[in-house]
Amino acid sequence: MYKKILLLILINTFGFCYAQNLKEFMRYNYEVTYLKRLDNQNPETATCILDVYPNRSFFADKNFIEKQYALSNINPDQDRFTQVSNINSKYRPIAFNFLVYKTNSSTTLYNQISETKVQYLLDNHFINWFVSPEISDWNNFKVQKATATINGREWTVLFTKEIAINNGPYIFNTLPGFVVKAWDSQSQYIFEFLNSEKLNIDYNYLIESSNYKSITIKQKNQLLSNYYNKTYRAFWSETQSNVEQFASLFPLDKKIGEVENPIDLSFKK
Repeated sequence: MYKKILLLILINTFGFCYAQNLKEFMRYNYEVTYLKRLDNQNPETATCILDVYPNRSFFADKNFIEKQYALSNINPDQDRFTQVSNINSKYRPIAFNFLVYKTNSSTTLYNQISETKVQYLLDNHFINWFVSPEISDWNNFKVQKATATINGREWTVLFTKEIAINNGPYIFNTLPGFVVKAWDSQSQYIFEFLNSEKLNIDYNYLIESSNYKSITIKQKNQLLSNYYNKTYRAFWSETQSNVEQFASLFPLDKKIGEVENPIDLSFKK
């Protein structure tokens, strides 16, 4: 089993590098409305993009992808520190620090959990969708509804067969159609399809991808649990001598997972 997982990761890594040389692709833009913190009920919005090439696709926050592209094109004849600082300022905020890479057989998430960069593999059949046969209308598309529980959230999606790809935002890419809307049961995360365009850009979607350690889903869940079940006081005391300086920004004696609201709630299981 271990050898099989390792082989799949190696195949994905090769495919990931190859995809960066495929220039022409279709870009599908989504607006995501999300609740970043549970102690602030004002939702935020961001643009996420799904770039679809033959036999593979990439999904991430638009600022995340544009930042990777900018960092991969730093001018070696100019001051690197200044360039990186300007790029970090320009592409802020970033709603998600993950990249979803899908091939015909599997989905890989490149993610950052706290300060740890990891990659983990999902089988493309790991989501048990319940698909309603009923057809309805959404923004001039004929759509069907599907529901599933994924990583601690109950999700509902609308998908259409009028866009001829089986793909969508986040990890909603295993349905028999294109996902145009997705929301969780508490409406803390809502993805809505905006528009599409054909582009021809030589993207580098993830610079220094070798820094992402390959782990299992079980290890990913443990990392999430270790981080989100710490108090802010315990977290900051690992690197800071004066923890009280953060009291105005974080409730120091609350667990991080009681305040922050990540899309993956596996740590609450």
